[in-house]
This record gives sequence, C-alpha cells and structure tokens, in this order.
Amino acid sequence: MRIMDNQWSIDASFQFKRPVITMEPEVHIVDRYMQLVKGCFTMTNIMLEGGKEIDILAMNPSTQEKYHIEVRVATGRGFRLRMKDTQTKRGFKHRRGLDTLHAVKFSHSVVTNRIKQIFGSSEYKKVLVVWDVQSNEVVKQAKDVYGIEV
Repeated sequence: MRIMDNQWSIDASFQFKRPVITMEPEVHIVDRYMQLVKGCFTMTNIMLEGGKEIDILAMNPSTQEKYHIEVRVATGRGFRLRMKDTQTKRGFKHRRGLDTLHAVKFSHSVVTNRIKQIFGSSEYKKVLVVWDVQSNEVVKQAKDVYGIEV
C-alpha cells in the first residue's frame, strides 16, 4: 500500500521517499538563471489537470515581480518561433506558432486559474524562451499582440 501526495510518498515500510521528478535541461538552465541572476524563488514542472504543465513560475521577493515562463528550445531545424502555427498534412499543429503557444501554454483557463491561485493575483509577466525565431518581427509582435516577452 502506498499513500502519496504531490511531494512525498510513504511506502509499506513507512519510510518517506522523495518523488523522482525529471526536468528538461533547458528548463533547468532557465530555472537556475532566474534563481542566481534574477534572485527569484521558483517552482518548476507544475502539473495541472488535463495534462497541462507550467514550466516555471518565479517570484523575486525584493521587487515582487512575478513570472510565468515557458521554455521551447530545440537546436535542430525543427523549431523556429513564428506568429502563426503551421499544420502537418494530417491537420495536426506543429506547435511553433505564437497563436498556438499562447492558447495552450499561457491563456488556457486551467493554466491561468492555477497561476492566480499560486501568485494570489493575475499580475505577472509572461516569458517564452526559445532558441530561434522566424524573424525579429515575431519578438515585437509577441509583446504587442500577446503580452509575451520572447
């Protein structure tokens, strides 16, 4: 028999065991940057209902700045951020467009409700970390259209 919550588990011998949580290397790098350079406390890989996940939530206790950070990094040709998503021949989205990433990772009600619950408000910066963009105009439009810093 095993009793489990989000942080710890108790096995049949009544010994506490830490959960095994894997973090993608790119998320870990951004997490450490936010801690060491920006002076933030962070939460990573926050699992939500419906298979949703928040990569990083961060808060600077000195400035009270709050961040919702999503990391989409691929060093191959496969991912260049663009404004509008493209589709496969079967109609599935490639998830490379700001329109799709905004809808799935930043503005979905499950995501925004959980962030509001954790931060206590809806005031926070949205940040998307990527390896490459289709053009410099994408960075400008991300901020202007979606309020996302790239």
